[in-house]
Order: sequence, then C-alpha cells, then structure tokens
Amino acid sequence: METMNTSIFVSKIFRWLGYDFMHTIEPEGKSGGLAIFLKSFLEIDFLYEDKNLLNLQITQRNKRWFVSCVYGRPVTQHRLELWHKLSSIDLNRNEAWCMIGDFNDIKSPDEKLGGPQRLHVSFQGF
Repeated sequence: METMNTSIFVSKIFRWLGYDFMHTIEPEGKSGGLAIFLKSFLEIDFLYEDKNLLNLQITQRNKRWFVSCVYGRPVTQHRLELWHKLSSIDLNRNEAWCMIGDFNDIKSPDEKLGGPQRLHVSFQGF
C-alpha cells in the first residue's frame, strides 16, 4: 500500500506487526512509496516494480495467485500510462488476481462527494 514514509519508518511497523518479509519502494517527497508485508509460508516472485506498481506472483503449496499493489499517479494526465500497464499485465492469466492500493481515481460520479463535477469522459481511462 502507499506509505508516504521511508523504509526506515515502515520497518518499525513491520516489526511491530510481526510479519516475516518486507519489500518497499521509497516515496518521492511526501507522496507515494509502496510497501508489502508477507509471511514466510508464501513464496513470492516480483514480476514487475516501479514507483507506482508492485506486481507479484504468490505461491502457497500448489496454489498460485497474483497481487498488484498500486499507487495511482497523483497528476491526472499521467494516470493513463499506469492504467495501460495494468491492462497489459499477463492478459492470459487464469489464476486469481487482486489489485489493491490507492488508485487516485474513481470509476464513476457516484463515488464522488463534493467538489466540482467531472465529465463522464474523465472516468473512461480508469
């Protein structure tokens, strides 16, 4: 998930929660930063990572699934690049896939409270 904190701070929480494995991507200033905490009985393969996405394959015994940890770009004009990347990730997957995180976007005006109205076309990319 988005941390907005350095790995030094995140590691304190990691130890307090009692997980076995931690992987982080540093934030840029006070924005972004990703961290995932896991237990040792899971086998993890990092398939892709950058400042906005951790794409993982997780295996436990004979079961396999995928997790994508997302931090949507705060600048609206740059989000489409991430949406294209997510759309193209292993299009032929048959296993379960979970996407979690802060997408910094909404899929319809029904999810919006207050502020200026948005055109319906602004939701199409997401």
